[in-house]
Amino acid sequence: MSILNAKSVEQLQLTNIKNLSTITPNLFSADPGDGRNVISIRGIATTSYDPTVAVNIDGVNQFSLDTYIPELFDIERIEILKGAQSTLYGSDAIGGVINIVTKKGQKGPPRWVFRTEGGSYGTFSNKLGVSGATEDTSYNIALSQFHSDGFQRIGYRIGRLAYLNPNGVDPITRLGGSAKVSKQINDWLTFETGFNMSRERLQYDSGPYSEDMLAPNPQVGVLTTAYQKAIAENGAFRTTLTTFETKVHRDMWLYTKDSVYGDTNAHYIYNGTRLGAELQEDVKLGPYGTLSAGARYEGEKAAGDEDGATYDKRQTTRSAFVLHQINLFEKLHLSSGGRIDDISGSGSFATYRATVAYDLTDSTRLRASYGTGAKAPSLYQLYVPAYNNPSLKSETSRGYDVGIEQSFLAGDARLSANYFSNKIDNLIVGDPLTWIPYNVAKATISGVELSSEYNLMPNWARLKSAYTLLET
Repeated sequence: MSILNAKSVEQLQLTNIKNLSTITPNLFSADPGDGRNVISIRGIATTSYDPTVAVNIDGVNQFSLDTYIPELFDIERIEILKGAQSTLYGSDAIGGVINIVTKKGQKGPPRWVFRTEGGSYGTFSNKLGVSGATEDTSYNIALSQFHSDGFQRIGYRIGRLAYLNPNGVDPITRLGGSAKVSKQINDWLTFETGFNMSRERLQYDSGPYSEDMLAPNPQVGVLTTAYQKAIAENGAFRTTLTTFETKVHRDMWLYTKDSVYGDTNAHYIYNGTRLGAELQEDVKLGPYGTLSAGARYEGEKAAGDEDGATYDKRQTTRSAFVLHQINLFEKLHLSSGGRIDDISGSGSFATYRATVAYDLTDSTRLRASYGTGAKAPSLYQLYVPAYNNPSLKSETSRGYDVGIEQSFLAGDARLSANYFSNKIDNLIVGDPLTWIPYNVAKATISGVELSSEYNLMPNWARLKSAYTLLET
């Protein structure tokens, strides 16, 4: 697991999830041009608009379709877990997990923060936040704005060629907001609630499906999440009850110029909702480690209009999980866990994962893990008109990794090496011509990750490098 603390996030100027691909080996995150955030970890990537890497903000999954890139603001830490993480995080985490935890307000008077930036192509952004805390209540509220005019694919460097692209640039505007409030009721009970919203309006080109490949197409996307937590702590016991809701809205126009069959101007609308609850119990067992167990219920709805063809589908997921962690002899760190998911219409599956880490010396750590993963096809993949495949089977995977971490020069230098291998049955991929998803019976993904880090000048300059070899 890779962890970026608040100081690292600030120093690296991470403004959204896409930036993580520049500092994390074998993690790729990009916008394909229509506002979505396509994420890949170790070669397992988004297919048919359905992520295989779970993105959680304050414990709430950012949904399984068209995850728009949220602005990162007031981040406490970012955790990146590679490999199948279905045991703890469910079906969306067969490729890995990105956990984002936002800061709580600190005691004292309100702390105001304002940041503004600007650049070429009419790009500018603004962020405004306020945070603080009293004896029993903390708060953190933020607003963000981003705009870019984009650039002309033809003529932005050579002006005399601009006439070839009369439609001009492809602008994008993104507005965001977040809030996190926590209140301590008494010595053992705390309530917390949070809200995140991102609204994006953009324009992109028609591409190779139109005779006029540069014809503009507008799109609006909105992602909204909210959660409520009750946390009760009593000695060795910690009980957390979480309720959550995530909504996704997408409104898209697609213009196609065709001199043979006639021009079209198709309109696509998607509305998705997830809501549910999770109960988790953590028990400290003293020298026997920590035991965590829980249950989760989630309802999901996908509805839309694909240029006149409508659909409205639902499914439910019931899950139970358990995890045990223990440290032996102050050098050996072990964990093991399992999970059962029952998804209406897609059946049920069990997953498990075990990890081991051994501190050979104070500066050398050996680690290994083995686990299984599973992912059910999404409602979009199963039912969206024209591009669906109701015969899709759930993906399953099994994989392992081994690695070593070595630090030098009193911790100022660090080297890391990992080897991993994943075998996937019924891998879901999309046909590049028809866009219809289908299963690949067998797939194997393996590779090597090498990284290094050196503090040239502590708190001033840091040198990082990475090398990735991926074989499929």
